[in-house]
Amino acid sequence: KSSSQERRSAVLGKMSNKQEQMVVQVKELKKKLEEKGPVDTNRWPYTPWSQDSMDASLSQESTFSTLFPKYRETYLRDIWPLVTQTLAAHGVACVLDLIEGSMTVRTTRKTWDPYLIFKARDMIKLLARSVPFAQVVDFLLKNFVLLSPKTHKIV
Repeated sequence: KSSSQERRSAVLGKMSNKQEQMVVQVKELKKKLEEKGPVDTNRWPYTPWSQDSMDASLSQESTFSTLFPKYRETYLRDIWPLVTQTLAAHGVACVLDLIEGSMTVRTTRKTWDPYLIFKARDMIKLLARSVPFAQVVDFLLKNFVLLSPKTHKIV
């Protein structure tokens, strides 16, 4: 016997009867799962929202705000017309408050995608964290996962 087999038999010799039964059950479950094959995780079909998807406007107005640092003020002031134009195309209103140093997004009567307010919230958070506008628009339209270039963690 090899040393690993000897260790295994020594450990199995120390296990109680219940522990041995559990080990056998786990091995049987693993065999069953391997026989079934991979699990289908995409059981629910995704249907994208269109402007015709909603019969009426949203019943509640949702609003999200985030603060931005003072050094981002000039960049945000320059790109804010583009931000407004991009969000208005999806029925979301946005406000840049330079006095408080905050950005706000809110739903309007023309908002046709209920999840879009969350994407808009994430969009202004990314703008506050110095992510370039082009990447933020890609995130809004395509819903990419953005990684921080320094830490390689999700932004």
